[in-house]
Amino acid sequence: MKIYLIGFSCSGKTTIGPKLAYKLSCSFYDLDDMISKKQNKTITGIFKDEGEKKFRAYETDILSGLSKRKESFCVALGGGAFQSPKNQDIIENSGISVYLSCANDELYRRLKNQSDRPLLRDENSNQLSESELKDKILSLMMKRKNNYLKADIVCSTTDKTVEETVDEIYKKISLSATN
Repeated sequence: MKIYLIGFSCSGKTTIGPKLAYKLSCSFYDLDDMISKKQNKTITGIFKDEGEKKFRAYETDILSGLSKRKESFCVALGGGAFQSPKNQDIIENSGISVYLSCANDELYRRLKNQSDRPLLRDENSNQLSESELKDKILSLMMKRKNNYLKADIVCSTTDKTVEETVDEIYKKISLSATN
């Protein structure tokens, strides 16, 4: 079984992923961490030095290799990874996609003190103001939501504990496995 957690930055993928993997008795991976280790750079550094296009190519390359592994796993993807039709095909042909949805106000609350999100900064890598960050979240979400909703399973993380979310996803995965 291969589980791909998708959703916006700070929707809970990296927090929920290890706990879900434990419950499913499988490995956990974080795609951004895998890219960062392979390139020996932070994600912000890759964006700054090589650009988003190159980062997206790294994402697809590592995701493709991961999808071919024989082991069961749960992997947290970066917020923009599921926007690529190629990545969607890789995921669709190898496992189950789970969209962790989250209300925009909650995303703002979780993201407002984050400094390591390259797409949530201005062109000079400066932190955005409150209104700019809210607008950026809304804009990115409007661009991404239709793709996110292509996921096999949708689970909201808004106003839920990590345990409640893990239990809900686990039940939905179990149901989809029996159908």
